[in-house]
Amino acid sequence: RTANPNLNQIEMKVENASLSSLVSKIRKDGLEWQNSLPELKEGSSDTYQLIKEDSLEKRGENNTKFKPRLFRLVQVKDDYFLKYYEEQKKGERWRGDILLSAKGVSVELGERHEQKQEFILKTANRDYHLRAMRPKIAREWVKAINERLEAFTPKSFLKQKQVLGSISQMVEFVREKSRDDEKDFPDIGISSSSLASLDEEDYVDTSSTDYGFEMNRYYPIIHSLSIITGEKPSSGPKNSGLYTGFDLENTPDKLYMDGSKIRAATLEKCVMKATADGINETQVEMILTNFPISTTQMELLKALIKRYCVPTPLNLTSEELEDVKKTMAQIRIAVLLFINIWLRTHSSDFTTDTASLKKHTSAFLNAVMNAALSPSEVEIADQNLTYLHNINASVVKRLHSIEELESAGSGVPEKRFEKVKPTEFAEQVTLLHFAIYQSITSREFLKTGWSKEDKHKRSPYIVKMTEHFIALSHFVQKTICEESDVRRRAASMTKWLEIGEACFEMQNYHAAGAIHAGLSSNAVHRMKKTKEQVGKKLKIFEKLEKITSRKGNSKDYRELLEKAFSSCVPFLPTFCGFLEKTETAHESQLFGTINWNKHQCRSDTIIRVLRFQTQEMQYRKIDVDPPVQSLLAKVIQVMDKDEEKEFIDRMWNQSLLNEPRDPAPQ
Repeated sequence: RTANPNLNQIEMKVENASLSSLVSKIRKDGLEWQNSLPELKEGSSDTYQLIKEDSLEKRGENNTKFKPRLFRLVQVKDDYFLKYYEEQKKGERWRGDILLSAKGVSVELGERHEQKQEFILKTANRDYHLRAMRPKIAREWVKAINERLEAFTPKSFLKQKQVLGSISQMVEFVREKSRDDEKDFPDIGISSSSLASLDEEDYVDTSSTDYGFEMNRYYPIIHSLSIITGEKPSSGPKNSGLYTGFDLENTPDKLYMDGSKIRAATLEKCVMKATADGINETQVEMILTNFPISTTQMELLKALIKRYCVPTPLNLTSEELEDVKKTMAQIRIAVLLFINIWLRTHSSDFTTDTASLKKHTSAFLNAVMNAALSPSEVEIADQNLTYLHNINASVVKRLHSIEELESAGSGVPEKRFEKVKPTEFAEQVTLLHFAIYQSITSREFLKTGWSKEDKHKRSPYIVKMTEHFIALSHFVQKTICEESDVRRRAASMTKWLEIGEACFEMQNYHAAGAIHAGLSSNAVHRMKKTKEQVGKKLKIFEKLEKITSRKGNSKDYRELLEKAFSSCVPFLPTFCGFLEKTETAHESQLFGTINWNKHQCRSDTIIRVLRFQTQEMQYRKIDVDPPVQSLLAKVIQVMDKDEEKEFIDRMWNQSLLNEPRDPAPQ
């Protein structure tokens, strides 16, 4: 109401309107997109789902008297609200909403003993002190609210990747991903295995217990390996010593340690490490991202098959053999899960110039199903085969594709920049940047591909983000410097500061950084008279400077990103700088083996920069605006080096024309 005195009129007219239309109206009238929404009216086309309800006492920061209120935790589409009511004789009277799916919201229990029944809900604007009847109820409310807040926090940032240590965890992981694939990619045709209801404990091993190799089970798998390696398999299922090459002992030339940490290792040792105790998603992703630097796809598949065919040691007692068999089963399932992650996260490996990889992976998985060592292995192999055979039909799910946004603006008259409101421009450029950001793959960050001559092939979407950054910063300079009147220049600079602040609040740090780069360019930064006209709005410039500042190894920006909430577009140049240092400071190979430590450092950085790719919940609320997208298509123009130099010179001369240099002192 402070921002828009006409909001009361909007509330009076909303009784039969949908919530989405109301949100759109509020946005257009200049309110922040994260503000709480008014109470839903009966008859509205939008309804909410009740999650939790209780009578609590509430007080504010200034008025310390607790008042009884009825609280309801509800979900409205992709948002969560804490709604509170005053209970009266005639019924309930709505008193307010607290939007949980907003930046800066947290909840905590009272610290002192006498406050065990109390908890504090903190928002960006104020704190709400709430008190339950019993401490147990307060703890339940804190838990319920925290569970909703976690839905808006990037999972990979919350607990990094998963470590699946048991067979049941690994099988359930595959089943969950399969259900997601059925939901997201209906054309892929993944079906649950007929063995999905069987547990690993239900399986009875019928193979001969001779305290030696189970060649009758492994022979089809070894045969698939022999096709890849070119070795001839033995004439039959005999203990022929074929496993000699699979027995990966801890020899000094294969593994190098630095205390308790791995310093360097062969590919086989890397695979062994990732599948030693179940499956470690972080290590699997590290191997899948980095292996093209030091080896080939076929060598990785070969190492996985060798790991799957881990031999049973000889001369064991019956008790020892039972323990070893459980460990072997866990290793085999971990290998199949490794291939499952490979298929889902780097499917292009199986579709681009590697028909043999797909062929041999299929042969191996079929051999696993024919061997039928356990129901869980058959189930995961079945899922992998289904995904492998439908891999061309799978489409990466994104909020909006780049082509979709570009086509939305084609053929539509562009909206003049002067007529576009700051929030409108910020929302549309955020949609466009997020579409490019979601398209970036982890391997684009390898070997500083964005700085090579073939950068468009190595790192196409990182290059595209860089081009957008430069084009947007140029547009900032152009709209300011080409205004001859100082008041119009000040108005244009003020507008860009407001757009930058809106991008900052929406956590599009890439666009906010580009706007800061344009405002701090030599041509714009020198115009003191224009800045004087802007006045207090210049404080926004200091906020934007946190993104691009290199002080303390980009400390301010790293702190911003640590606190990032839900949807976000990171500022890529900072991460690219970190990766360049990693690339030049360490060799990719040590002692003829893979530099595990370097791969780990690189992967940690890549995980941090890409962890927001699936967090699109807040950006779903933004509708595509074709006229503004048409304007952006005109703004984003790539210049060659000569054109860029000519542009910078022209802006500098225009700046001097607008505000000539002060005469030199006599």
